[in-house]
Amino acid sequence: MKNKALFLMLISATVIATGCDKKRTASEQLDRVQTKTAQDLR
Repeated sequence: MKNKALFLMLISATVIATGCDKKRTASEQLDRVQTKTAQDLR
């Protein structure tokens, strides 16, 4: 459960940090964050 909370917190922080990039839609940003996070966890 702690890993899930940490993962969600990491995604939230990344989405907030990349929120200034208005050229991408929210779904594109989320896809990019999920891909990057998955790569970081490997």
